[in-house]
Amino acid sequence: MADESGGNARVIAPADAGHGYPPVWSPDGRQVAFVVRENAGDRRADVVASALESNIYIADAASGDVRAVTRFEGALTEAPAWSPDGAWLAFSTDAGGGPDIWLAEIATGEVQQVTQNANARYPAWVAGGKEGAR
Repeated sequence: MADESGGNARVIAPADAGHGYPPVWSPDGRQVAFVVRENAGDRRADVVASALESNIYIADAASGDVRAVTRFEGALTEAPAWSPDGAWLAFSTDAGGGPDIWLAEIATGEVQQVTQNANARYPAWVAGGKEGAR
């Protein structure tokens, strides 16, 4: 993290994202979601994305506190996307056998599957939807 001029850089959290998954800042700029590679010692995962085992974590920019959003074992979990209000984090994972979209509620930590057997990756939020819709 750095200030608005790009100076005073500091590490918020050490992370090995694996295959270059970028961190994603929350809409209010207070938190950053990122992919953490869980099997850093697996040489096969260095070159084969499907061998990567990963989870989503969030770091608080002010305090540096880090917490896991997901705790899947043996799964490729990627592509965090913040909801416009910052209350939810959408992501994809193959924890259920194939890639699907899941949601994590930031306040409670509750995780729920949205699609099933959809071969879905890289979720995105669409602004201007109906009130109350996700």
